[in-house]
Formats: sequence, structure tokens, C-alpha cells
Amino acid sequence: MKRPLLIRIAKGSITDVKATAIVVTHFQGIEPGGAELAVDDAIGGAITAFTRNKSLAGELGSFFVVPSLTSRLYAQMVVVLGLGTYDIFARRVRQKESEEGGLIRQVGFRLIEGLLGINVTDFSTVLIGGGGGGLNADEAAFLLIQAIGEAISRLDHEGRIHEFTIVEFDEGKIPGILMGYEKAKKSLKDKLDLEKKELTVPSEKKEVSKPQNIIYISLRREGEELFFSVFTDKAQVVMEKKTFSSDTIRGLISELRSYGEKKGTSRDSTHIESEIKNSGGALYGLIFPPGIQNYIRKYHVEYSFIISMERSLVYIPWELLYDRDLGIFLGKLSLGRQIIREESFLKGREPYSEDGEINMLIIANPSGDLDAAKKEEEDLKKLIQNHIPNSRLKVDLWSGLWDGKSKQSLGIIKLLYAGKYEIVHYSGHAFYDEFEPHKSGWFLGENDILRAFEFQNLPRPPVMVFANACESGKGSSKDDIKIREELPYGLADAFIQAGVDIYIGTAWRIGDETAKEFATTVYKKLIVYNKDIGHSISGARGELTKGFTSFSDPGWAGYMLYGTPSFRFLLPG
Repeated sequence: MKRPLLIRIAKGSITDVKATAIVVTHFQGIEPGGAELAVDDAIGGAITAFTRNKSLAGELGSFFVVPSLTSRLYAQMVVVLGLGTYDIFARRVRQKESEEGGLIRQVGFRLIEGLLGINVTDFSTVLIGGGGGGLNADEAAFLLIQAIGEAISRLDHEGRIHEFTIVEFDEGKIPGILMGYEKAKKSLKDKLDLEKKELTVPSEKKEVSKPQNIIYISLRREGEELFFSVFTDKAQVVMEKKTFSSDTIRGLISELRSYGEKKGTSRDSTHIESEIKNSGGALYGLIFPPGIQNYIRKYHVEYSFIISMERSLVYIPWELLYDRDLGIFLGKLSLGRQIIREESFLKGREPYSEDGEINMLIIANPSGDLDAAKKEEEDLKKLIQNHIPNSRLKVDLWSGLWDGKSKQSLGIIKLLYAGKYEIVHYSGHAFYDEFEPHKSGWFLGENDILRAFEFQNLPRPPVMVFANACESGKGSSKDDIKIREELPYGLADAFIQAGVDIYIGTAWRIGDETAKEFATTVYKKLIVYNKDIGHSISGARGELTKGFTSFSDPGWAGYMLYGTPSFRFLLPG
């Protein structure tokens, strides 16, 4: 006699289901959305918290359990299945792998193996592979039911699992799920006797967070080909590839960097503008396929963008790529960078202090050998105080807090360990360790380096680091040039890995007046007008260039944002 298995197909929210465990999925580096976001809200943001502290990594096949006894859920626990990175998952699912090696099958087996291991036999799950994998509802349902059925017949020797529920909020997908069920029933007819039951889950009105309007553009490089994937809240999958010449790309990037590293004059501003648009436009066309360009043009007003890339692609000046149809540089958009697999998608943060103030520590010219930056601490503080009223941003100067005796790095660590500062603004020398990037950091003086990984040990790392940092070495050898090119991206990665949510860095040395004006404008928009960080930065770029009509000063182009562009401080009032 074949073993019976009841499959409930339920219309409704998975947060309203009564089951011992509910199952959701997570892509590495992608903020919770859809069912995962609803469940995360119901358990007080636990999924986001575990992701940010790196307990929940989201690797393909990972099985992570979050207790939910004190939450708004009926379930006793939430199981988060890791699907790895979105682009690899989508590509492998769409390649229609063999039955034995199918990706959905692997995930299904891992799910049943994990549930049996913790003695859970009653569970409800979302449809896997439908949204993120780009499968139709009938395809996703067939593969999932077949995978779970196969896993139960092979792994559940004691016959503990007799039923499970597939929950779908979108009523329009239910017919497709039923079709997938019928197909799976035929496929498993020699092993299991499947039976289905349709039902509607009673709904309770709950306040659910809205997902951020973010579009992730993922890039991977394989030889001389770039593979693009787009992930958004929209039910569509965009995947394209582009063949490119490394020599041509490097040449154009070199031209753009030379623009940034040489300050022009008002006399050659028009010529510079033409050259930078030509180089940026050519680079944009050579890198981005037409389909991805059209996607950016269609959603650039409504959405923020995160370019999620391999480390081998961080050297590309994405902010200087020029879209001729829109007539703007990508740096004018609300744009952030992300290294693939980084989990950096903080939506907002309330001030640490009870009085609602944002506290900032300014560390400028700690080595004492940057004459042009000598007055930056006091000048920046005055500018901030003059432009940001109502004491919403309180500024401390490191020079006024240092005892002048101990190593500065020790003093700064002690100060940061108190967890007082949401923002740390740094201007000075930087040190990059290309062999052990996490040991990179700020050069404060002889034998005195504040390394990025030390931020990881803080109970409350700064939410945001704004660094006008330049390489302390000034050599012209090939190795020195390589280090100067890699420094800004290596530092950003090191601080993000250490727990900083938002990192603003520079691709080259920025003039002091420009640096002060840019930073003040960003803080004013972020704190006074409560704009998100992406629009604060793009707005500062616009003001710095008077709407991108002046190109004599390259400072506007040198700033990069790592982290979520839609981040903002949750200020009272």
C-alpha cells in the first residue's frame, strides 16, 4: 500500500497559518520582501537582526530556525531556508537541471532533512522558485511538491510526516499551483498517494512594513563576459550578459580617474564636461546591455538602485557612467554599491540617545601632516552647526577629547566602545592591506593604525562612516598605483564587514573646500530634511555642480556609497 500524503493548498498570508513551523526563504544580500518580510515583521525583525549579525548567512541549503513563541504568529518557529545569491539561483533554476541534481530538489531535501532533525512534522511553506527563480506557479509547485515528496519517501523512514501546506497570498497563482500539484501527483504515483485540500486562511489585519523601493542589479564576471541579473519587488526576472574587452574598459576607466585626480579650471570646464560625458557614455554602453539600460530608464525616478558586484568589479566608477538618453550620470540617481553576499540593507535607525540627538565624532588630520586639512575639524563643525539647527546633530571633535599621551587608536576605540556615536567622520591618511583587507584602516601616526576589524568588536558600531581618506604612500611604482586604485574599495568592504551599515568613501583625494561643502550638504539633507542617504548624496552632487553644468572641480564625482541608499535616521518629530 502506497503511503498517503495530504497537501493543503491555502490562499492567504503565511503569517496567519496554524502550524508548528512556517518556512520562508532568504537570498544573500537581499533585504526581506514578500512573505519573508511579513514573517520578519511578525517576529520583531529577528530575521533581519540575525542576518545583520551574520548568524543567518543565507548560503544555498542553509537551514536556520528562529523561535516564535512570543511573536504574533501561531507557529512555534520559523525556518529560514537559504537560497544563496539571487543571480546564481535564478540562473540554475532556469537551466532546467536534471531531476537528480535539480536546485529545487536539493532545497526540498534539505528542508525535510532539517525538519526531521528537529522532530517537526507539521509545517507550512511558501512557494519556492516562483518569484526569485522566475518560474511560473505551476512549474514551481510541481518542482517543490515533487522534491518534498521524494525527500519524504527517502528520508522519513518512520512515517512521521503525513501532510504539509503550501501558502500563496496571490489568488491569481492558485490555479497554477493546482496544475503543478496534478503533475506532481502523476510523477510520484509509484511512491506516494497524494491528496489535496484547498482552503482559505482566515486573515487578521496586521500592520506590515512596506518593502523598500530598491532594484538590485547583480554583476558577475566570467572571463570576458559580464552576467547581469535584476531583482526587485516586481514579479519578473531580468537576466542578460554582455561581452566586453578588458583593455578598452580599463582605458576608459583610466581616463575617468585622470579627470578625478586632476582639478580643472573654469576655462576648460566645457571641454572637461564633453570629455567626461563621452568617456562615461562609452563605458555605460560597453558594460550595460540594452535591456538593463531600459530598466534603469524606466524606474530611475521611483526606485533606488544597488549595484551588487563581485570584488573584481569594484574598480569601475559606476557613479560616472553616463546615460545619454536620460542625460544624467548614474551618480545623480539614488545609487548604492554592495559586494555580492554582503548583508547590508538597514532601512532606518533611531538615535542611540534618549533625547533623539544624532551624535557625530569628527576625526581630522590625526597624523598632523596634512596642512590643508588642519582646520577641517573646526570648520566642518561650524558649518554643520550653522546649517543644522535645533541641535539635532551634536558634534564632538577628537582633537578636543584626546589626552595627548596614549596612542590615538586606543583613545578612539575607548570612545567608540561607549556606543554613543551614530556617525564617525574621518579625514586623514588610510592604510590598505591587500593581503588581509580586514586589517586595513586609518593611519593615525607612526605605528598607530585603527584597523577596520576593530569596529567589529564594538557593542554598537557606528551606523555610518564618512571617510575622506587617502593612501599615505605617494609612490609612482606599479604596486603603489595599484594600491591607490584598490584602497577606497578595500576600505569600504572592510568597514561594511566589520558591522558599519553605511560607508561613504572617496575614489580619489577630494579638495578640502569641496569635501567640507559636500559633507555639510549631505548631513543637512539627511538630518534636517530627513531624506534618505541615497538622495542626500545625489542631491549634494547636484548642488556641488549646480545641476551638473560645472565640471571644473571633479569633487562631485569622487564619492561612493556602500549600503542601502534608502537608509534614513528615524528622528522624532
